[in-house]
Amino acid sequence: AIAFVMHILLLLPDNLNLDFKREILDASRFVAELSVADSFFVAKRSSVIGLAAIINSLEQCRIKIPLIERNNYLKGVASAIGLSYNDAEILAAKRRLHLLSLANGD
Repeated sequence: AIAFVMHILLLLPDNLNLDFKREILDASRFVAELSVADSFFVAKRSSVIGLAAIINSLEQCRIKIPLIERNNYLKGVASAIGLSYNDAEILAAKRRLHLLSLANGD
């Protein structure tokens, strides 16, 4: 999932602040790493975990990007990997990762 996160984050728009990109990368990697210790994610594809981690990171980031830009990015990424970012599997993984993140002090 971490390799997936790193590849997908390369698709972030070029006009975004470097600090923002770094924050999203660090947060997404941290959240994706939490999935390794949770049996809920054993049968999940790394693309599902990675996309859910990125969505959570974008939502929690202290530096905000316009909602329309964020949604366009997520739609483009999801479409490129054959998923919908509103898919039930993505949303379930997103919720679980959010709970793990809260439990680990993030």
